[in-house]
Amino acid sequence: MSARCLRPSVAHTERSIVQGIDISHWQNGIDLDAVDVDFVIVKATEGYDYVSPQFSRQIKQAERTGRLLGAYHYVNGDGAVAEARHFAKTIKPWLGKAIPMLDWEGNRNDAFNDVRYLEKVVKAFIDETGIVPFIYASRYYYPWSLAEKYGCGKWVAQYDGTKRAHRQSSPAFEGEFACDIRQYSGTGRLPGYEEDLDLDKAYLTPEDWRRLAAGERTTARIAPKWIASSIGWWIQYADGSYPKNEWCHVGGHWYRFDERGYAVRGWQKVDEKWYWFHQKGEGAPECSMATGWLKRGGRWYYLNPKGDMATGWKKVDGAWYWLRCADDKTGPEGSMATGWLKLDGNWYYLRPSRVGGFPEGSMVTGRRIIDGTSYVFDGSGALV
Repeated sequence: MSARCLRPSVAHTERSIVQGIDISHWQNGIDLDAVDVDFVIVKATEGYDYVSPQFSRQIKQAERTGRLLGAYHYVNGDGAVAEARHFAKTIKPWLGKAIPMLDWEGNRNDAFNDVRYLEKVVKAFIDETGIVPFIYASRYYYPWSLAEKYGCGKWVAQYDGTKRAHRQSSPAFEGEFACDIRQYSGTGRLPGYEEDLDLDKAYLTPEDWRRLAAGERTTARIAPKWIASSIGWWIQYADGSYPKNEWCHVGGHWYRFDERGYAVRGWQKVDEKWYWFHQKGEGAPECSMATGWLKRGGRWYYLNPKGDMATGWKKVDGAWYWLRCADDKTGPEGSMATGWLKLDGNWYYLRPSRVGGFPEGSMVTGRRIIDGTSYVFDGSGALV
């Protein structure tokens, strides 16, 4: 889950921008007069010397047609300072009009595994222009902490696999992570253009967009202030607003806020899935979402990387475990089973304690001596 928050990063003062596109030389024939969108993000540069041959034409046309503007640079590892300066120089006529954005992807990027490189690009661009850029990346590779550290706007990509997607007012996964702009399709189609388009939804108003293009930092909005009350913890943004009934990613951790705006603790069911939020003294930030193995009430549970509680068969670090389903009357839902287990007519044996390096609850295979009797289990763990 790397990020969730249904709340946009800035307060709304005008109508929300619903639809936009990002384009490059691949859309060299696009006529923006014929495409109904609120904003257009245009590829400007890549590396330390490449300029998109369509950049000037596309961004001038977008401006002429009254669209809100963005310009992006594709980071490729050619040298952080050189890349930042090249981008800044190329889009200089558009600084103050277009939001600058950094595209962080694995393809054609020798520095992709080093987020420190991206940080150097961000810092160099800020030093060069005084403007904080947005960062684009896919959801599961998004540099959330870096974006929060510098107050970078978040442009996040996640697709639902739909080919030829059309305009979506509520894209898939919208309730699962926070961002300022969401790219929800790379093969979208809109009336007025017959080829593939990247489709985006922004959680900004026109005024928000213009302020960000003009160089307003987003740090104060993204780094909220924690406040304790007699009821619990809540956070407040610089504009005075606070999250309610939603997820938020703060300081590298996930939190869930109830309908009153307080961070929840303990077991919580959200959208039919169970999550655990740390309580005080558990060795993690209070109220933050847990992942991995969790022991509560003498029983083990496993929380997936997105935080939701696992049930059924689960393979963890090479070993199989059975985590009770909701209809299992032998223990609480999600709790790890041990000892003999009968499923669909087959018997399995799950180690009741750690033995010879094998974890508690892990499924056995092969020949085993159990309580003095020899048994044989096949490769799936079923008793032969």
